[in-house]
Amino acid sequence: GEEFGMPIGTAVTGNELLDADRMEFYKTQFDIFTPGNEMKPDYLLNVAGCKSAVKKTGDETQVVVKFDTCVPLLKWAQENGVKVHGHTLIWHSQTPKQFFHEGYNSTSPLVTREVMLARMENYIKQVLTWTEENYPGVIVSWDVVNEAVADGSTQLRTSNWTKVVGQDFVNRAFEYARKYAPEGCLLYYNDYSTPYEPKLTGICNLLDSLIADGNID
Repeated sequence: GEEFGMPIGTAVTGNELLDADRMEFYKTQFDIFTPGNEMKPDYLLNVAGCKSAVKKTGDETQVVVKFDTCVPLLKWAQENGVKVHGHTLIWHSQTPKQFFHEGYNSTSPLVTREVMLARMENYIKQVLTWTEENYPGVIVSWDVVNEAVADGSTQLRTSNWTKVVGQDFVNRAFEYARKYAPEGCLLYYNDYSTPYEPKLTGICNLLDSLIADGNID
């Protein structure tokens, strides 16, 4: 891919990493890998750890993360000189619902906007700083927010993020990602069905606001 001036990539899941022949083949074909699931919030957020951290400190903004699921890919990429595209920091799906509740307990009330923004920032900060400290230069770009625009609409989809933070949750996520991403790391917005109206207009409106903020690549 690189000789064409752009890297060519593929998605890789944890199971595929166990298949040495497959990975050897991928290495001949691709310059960059996107983890299928292993870096999504439901894999990285340590809910039990969060729960006990809040209980211990009384601080609702505490976030505890774990990286066991994505280490094999990061390690393989580092050893084989392949880059990784991080996927994904913030998403309405595959995110534990406890993340949005007081004490990380899904039967307790939702937290305030202020607490949720602090949790979002702490989560993004820890994911970006840990991966860069332990696997420097391996992750060259991130999907900061995934699939925020509703299908068949120009509006953001209704989710715990819009409910707890509000319509600017995407802007805040990019603000925090830019704050903690290593220099040169590219920040993306990711979505599907992008050519179809009215969703296309919704995505363009969102991108306009992110470009105005100066936090998206």
